[in-house]
Amino acid sequence: HARDYSIDPYPDYKQRVEPLFPVPRHREELAPMDWIAGVLVNGQAKAYPVKALVDGIDLSDSIGGEPMVVRYHANADSITVENGSGDAIPVVRAYWFAWQAFYPETALYDASD
Repeated sequence: HARDYSIDPYPDYKQRVEPLFPVPRHREELAPMDWIAGVLVNGQAKAYPVKALVDGIDLSDSIGGEPMVVRYHANADSITVENGSGDAIPVVRAYWFAWQAFYPETALYDASD
């Protein structure tokens, strides 16, 4: 294909309230277009709303009894997750509607807990 890949084909997508295409709604805890950091540990999924993460403040949590630390790095606009041994755990940044579609039983981090 002759396509100019230097141009974003969805320039306004990040500002949308709803996805560009219809998707079934399963979970309503977050807005469909909210960004989450998704993590899988031993087959258990958990989502961390990006808006709940604060630069420079470690978020201590656990999935399936395994301790972990979630960090947001504002300068790089990135999120890292480490287990209790300091090993990196893969993290996926996704829209809430997409993550919960793949992992409908996902746990959702609640900062008020």
